[in-house]
Amino acid sequence: MSKSNPHQDLELPDELEMQEEYDFTQAVRGNKYYESYCRSKGKIPVKITSETGDREVYLRKIETKAMITSDGQLTAQIPSDFTPGLHRVTLIIEEDEISSLSSDVSC
Repeated sequence: MSKSNPHQDLELPDELEMQEEYDFTQAVRGNKYYESYCRSKGKIPVKITSETGDREVYLRKIETKAMITSDGQLTAQIPSDFTPGLHRVTLIIEEDEISSLSSDVSC
């Protein structure tokens, strides 16, 4: 089943025509780093520069649910392919409603 373009018979005005200097006949579709990304199974290599020096690490994005207790403990389930041990973690916590934020919180 092929999809057809309903606008394929429309002609573009001259000012919207593709300019000769924009020849994409030799272009490669997709990200040039895609193969490397697939080999690393979603691990994104980055170099982090900080006050304590430079370090090269892999970052992974995980979407999961977590439980936060009143004393500040966080419990979450993550994929089992992580190496057990201590890891640096950056969290972005999505709260259910904006109204749940206290008005006395200052940034």
